[in-house]
Amino acid sequence: YFDISEVYVAYTFKTKRIKQAMGIDGLTVNLVANNVYTFTNWPETSPQMFKTSTMYFPMIRTLKCGLKVSF
Repeated sequence: YFDISEVYVAYTFKTKRIKQAMGIDGLTVNLVANNVYTFTNWPETSPQMFKTSTMYFPMIRTLKCGLKVSF
């Protein structure tokens, strides 16, 4: 199987006009996604599924965003 487990994207604003309008020195926005997608030929479920004695649970997909502001 092939697993995309984490994707991280960030952008730092360089425009002085935006910084001056907001009264800040720096601004960065980021986005992190975990357990994005699994490519597999596994017959029933993903090979990474969590199994209890009677049930299967898929890996949880999470999405987080952040903002870094410098004054």
